Amino acid sequence: MDANSEDWPALGHGAAGRGVHVRFDAPTPMDRDEAPPSRAVPRARADRPPGLAPAAPRWDPRLGGFPPRGRGRGHDGGYQHRPRRDFSGRALSDPAEAAKRGLDQRLWVPTPPPDASHDERERKENTCTFRVMSYNILASSLASEHPELYRGVDPRLMRPARRRRVLVEEIKALKPDVLFLQENDAFAFFKHELGRCGYEGKHAPRGGGKLDGSSVFFKRDAFQEIRDFESIDFEAAEVGLRSNAAAIVTLSVRASSKTEEKNSSPLIVVVGCVHGLFNPKRGDVKLGQMRVFFNAVARARARVAAATGCSLEQIHCVLGGDFNCAPSSPLYHFLYNGFLDVDRVDRRSLAGCLVRGESIGGADGGVDDEFAMLLETGGFDRDDDEWAAWDELRGERGGNDVEKRLRRYYWDGEGLRLALGTDGETTETTPERSEERESSPSSPPARKKSSRAKRTHEDESVAPNLRFRATHALRGALASCYRAVSADGEEAPVTSWHARFKGTVDYLFHTRGLRTRRVLMPPKKIKNAAQLPSEEFASDHFCVVADVEAVAEEG
Repeated sequence: MDANSEDWPALGHGAAGRGVHVRFDAPTPMDRDEAPPSRAVPRARADRPPGLAPAAPRWDPRLGGFPPRGRGRGHDGGYQHRPRRDFSGRALSDPAEAAKRGLDQRLWVPTPPPDASHDERERKENTCTFRVMSYNILASSLASEHPELYRGVDPRLMRPARRRRVLVEEIKALKPDVLFLQENDAFAFFKHELGRCGYEGKHAPRGGGKLDGSSVFFKRDAFQEIRDFESIDFEAAEVGLRSNAAAIVTLSVRASSKTEEKNSSPLIVVVGCVHGLFNPKRGDVKLGQMRVFFNAVARARARVAAATGCSLEQIHCVLGGDFNCAPSSPLYHFLYNGFLDVDRVDRRSLAGCLVRGESIGGADGGVDDEFAMLLETGGFDRDDDEWAAWDELRGERGGNDVEKRLRRYYWDGEGLRLALGTDGETTETTPERSEERESSPSSPPARKKSSRAKRTHEDESVAPNLRFRATHALRGALASCYRAVSADGEEAPVTSWHARFKGTVDYLFHTRGLRTRRVLMPPKKIKNAAQLPSEEFASDHFCVVADVEAVAEEG
């Protein structure tokens, strides 16, 4: 064979003369190696010039053969080998028109009317109503990192400029008084565009080199900020909690002429926006992030109560965001009810199933769903005798052997530290201690040192059935906006939809002193699209929106 430079175009001129050895099984096809010849390494054939035959298909020899027709070797059933749809023949509509069509597909659902004995006229005169909206707007930087989730989407709809215009038009059409944005990697753009509509914005960026963050916007003619803005980077708050972000702002409703005449105290609301970790198998990190976030909101509530001389019940809270947990999951139980016994739940399934077709199985091929059985048989509020009977009934699955149960549910010292706190001690508090902690202002916690603290379950000062119970400071004080309108007490049917997931992960919560009047439900189906984003919906999430009211307290 005439070894000249034209036979080795990929290696450059003069490569053949140097006797370069080419490995096709290396991490990259053209890695050079000076190793001696081996039968396991394919070499150029002498009966024809090296390289691919003219009609040979291009494939990677490392795959060991051609992929089956119609199905690939990748995840999600070979989705990457399906042919792309041709979108070139359809023109896109104006962003404002597209956003309007999307809102026309959604319906407002009111809550059941209040007690008939209540004086409706007096209620209207003393209530303050405002609209809250939470939206995961899909950061362009994150969308580019996971293109497999959006391969069925028209590439023109994934362009950042187009999506941002549709998002702004949707926000302008809904006119929220308080707006939460997650995955916001264009805060300067939204601050400028929404600022022209009378909004003021605060942003909490993510750490770890990420470009997005969580933002809070509010109307300047409806609210005024009365406390310092608090930005939370969970990794900075506690080592190991990952670099997700949350934003907390304390707002006061601007007094109107009617409220001034009645000499009523101003309505104060602590609002918080959070975006939790996505990784479905890191329930310990997710639980730790929510614990830090809810406790920070409670501290902000206590500080403003002490500064204004109001009681905690007079300081309202509204929380929203992408919590990355399913409504039936143990993590949602922790959010809504304020406590969770982590030794009774599998760490890998703590947030529920967030990936289509992905199962979480242990050595026995499945997850022992003790959490679901507990809810069906009375929940976690049991005395010592009831827990003893329960553990005796389940003796073969772990029973009252705590260490065995923790190992079965994949909890180690590090996981317990992340979920329950760095000190490794139980976060359960008595009502007296909880009230004392909320009523006394305190500064945000400093960054805690990392240590693989082992759970101190031998501590005799803690009740045996509470040694692995996680709680947050707003326990028993929260209600869900969407559950208020549902006869079955359920959340919205779907808030996120892409190639590998369709379900609910976005929520709006408020303290019991507020009342939900109505919520905006997601569309039952998407026109001319099989997933999000679409022409009418510029993110892979639907926004969650609620009208909330509070009765002004007369001074």
